[in-house]
Amino acid sequence: MQNKLSPRFFIIGLVLLWGIWSLWPTFKLQTLTDDERSELSKQGNLETLESRAIKQGLDLKGVCTLLLRLMFLLSLKILQ
Repeated sequence: MQNKLSPRFFIIGLVLLWGIWSLWPTFKLQTLTDDERSELSKQGNLETLESRAIKQGLDLKGVCTLLLRLMFLLSLKILQ
């Protein structure tokens, strides 16, 4: 029984490592400061990082914009 589970754990581990490896450029791009972004742009590595990162679709960008607008309006309402 234990012998049959070993390949499954190995495959699960490989899939998890692949997922982390493929998400790393996206995480790195989202956490860059403006200074780091300009430095990477000067070196020519920013385009490479952007091409490897997961692109945010309009749904993600739209929801973020909507939430920011709602938070802004709510903060204005509280201040009045």
